[in-house]
Amino acid sequence: FCLSRGLGDVYKRQMKGRKGTVYNGGIRVPFYIQYSEKFKESKVINKMSAHIDVLPTILELCNLNIPNDRKIDGQSLVPFINSKSTNDRFLFSYWTRRFPEKYINMSIQNDNYKLVGNNDFDSKIEEFELYDLVEDPNENNNIISQNIETARSFKKEMDNSIDDLLKSKNIKKKYNIDEMVKGDVIFCASGVTAVSYTHLTLPTSDL
Repeated sequence: FCLSRGLGDVYKRQMKGRKGTVYNGGIRVPFYIQYSEKFKESKVINKMSAHIDVLPTILELCNLNIPNDRKIDGQSLVPFINSKSTNDRFLFSYWTRRFPEKYINMSIQNDNYKLVGNNDFDSKIEEFELYDLVEDPNENNNIISQNIETARSFKKEMDNSIDDLLKSKNIKKKYNIDEMVKGDVIFCASGVTAVSYTHLTLPTSDL
């Protein structure tokens, strides 16, 4: 079970932001896993994860291989469940109703810090926001002025994620509805919603 962040200001526990932002009040949600045949004891795991981790987690639990003909962004959560250490990683978030714009409503985080961009494509590092997620999970205190080098390293990771995003065929490809074939997928609205035409036929006269 993974709750949507569509509750507005309800149940965000004083966290900064709301739906449509990349602060914790907009993206942090509860996530529950139940597999009683394999995991007998209940536990709380205080590690960062995302919806992209669900597929590789299910594949590992079912002893299936991850497809190697496409890029899978997530990672299995089974090591977390089994209390095994894993490599630190970064999670990139953005929200927009248009084409993603550099450093506007974007963030990059690991288990310790989050860098937030709410500025412009040519912004200086001092114009970003940096939060200590361990000491300040509600993101009340921007500590970037005291941690410029940490912010620079996070911005580098953000830039890598942005470059990867903009190389996506779903963003680069210009779709003509007359040429769409079975299985084509386009991105719309918030930039994270996919619409598939696999089982839909649209006569051009009705468009």
